[in-house]
Amino acid sequence: MAQEIRRATAVLAVTQVVGWGTTFYLPGVLSRTMAADIGVSPEFIFGGVTIMLVVSGVISPTLGRLLDRHGAAPFLAAGSLLTGVSVALLGLVTGPVTYALAWLALGISTALALTLPSFTAIAQLAGHNARQSMIVLMLMTGLSSSVAWPVTVLLEGLVGWRWMCMIFAAVHVLVCAPLHAWVLPRRRTMERGAADGAGGAPPVVKPSGFRPAVIAMMAAFACSGFVSWGLSLHIVELLREVGMSPSLALTLGSSMGALQVIARLIEFLLGKRVSPIASAIFASLVMTFSFVLVAALKGSVAGATAFILIYSIGSGLLGVTRVALPLWVFGSAVYGTYSGKIAPVQNFSFALAPLVYAIVAEQAGVTAAIAMCGALAALAALCMVAIGLVVRRHRADA
Repeated sequence: MAQEIRRATAVLAVTQVVGWGTTFYLPGVLSRTMAADIGVSPEFIFGGVTIMLVVSGVISPTLGRLLDRHGAAPFLAAGSLLTGVSVALLGLVTGPVTYALAWLALGISTALALTLPSFTAIAQLAGHNARQSMIVLMLMTGLSSSVAWPVTVLLEGLVGWRWMCMIFAAVHVLVCAPLHAWVLPRRRTMERGAADGAGGAPPVVKPSGFRPAVIAMMAAFACSGFVSWGLSLHIVELLREVGMSPSLALTLGSSMGALQVIARLIEFLLGKRVSPIASAIFASLVMTFSFVLVAALKGSVAGATAFILIYSIGSGLLGVTRVALPLWVFGSAVYGTYSGKIAPVQNFSFALAPLVYAIVAEQAGVTAAIAMCGALAALAALCMVAIGLVVRRHRADA
């Protein structure tokens, strides 16, 4: 069973890097090129990501229940096929309407192929060991922007962004879909994996604590995710606005994914010694401090470098929190169901983030955008503390 867990984690690592890198991260480096070609504004290009995340959030509650009932592997395989078709449609768009429709299709397909089914598959297969496997998967997923942006820029320069989309579509159909269909274990194997040894991960709180925990988690994840998801697409522009040269801004921005991986590696090494809620509170406070730092040292290369380092640590750890904390609180048996309940509010926040950040930075300036991100990170820290209080009051072993 350990071998099957490692194989499944490796497969999902590959498909998650491809999935995020060829969808969510595309506008981060192609917004101006795509906007000029299609005849829309760069803000409209980022609006495609908003459509994708809203649609994904809408179907997540139903999808989560289906994942717990039928297993994740069939949904992942179907999602990769649909994502390939959707990315190909993106390469064929001719105007704002077809562009929006392509991202609507991506919202449906990525809901089936990315975060919720992937981490539900790990929870179903690994049981009480799922947190460590989830961190490993997040380690690799954190490389998405670092891998995707240079490859995207290279392919766009060689064949243009439309043919680049066709190449990405082929990767989904010919690589990701077969991996999901033929390598991931079936439902029975996943059930047996969760039943082996110490069994599945039990919930840390009593059922009476599920509702307040869900509410606090929705708020915490929405605030922290607004910051990390919105800023991830604009980090290069932010660094340029605070005084970095275009080349240095690209270098520092591209390093963010690798730094997030380092933060997740540290959590992997220390994860069994630190509770998920303690890690969540620490990460939120670190993220908050990073915005205080960049505001205080605006225009400084050292300040920008320190900001990227500290922000990447906080956002990297919070990425793990958003998939591991529901497992710790609710247990593996209903992981898909409760993660699906959290997803709509979380995804709506994620969806609005790139567009709102772009508007605030454009209309009020980068200082206002930094202040907004810092305030939301601080609010996320308060919500994480609230989750800790819920756990203390409703602890299952009390």
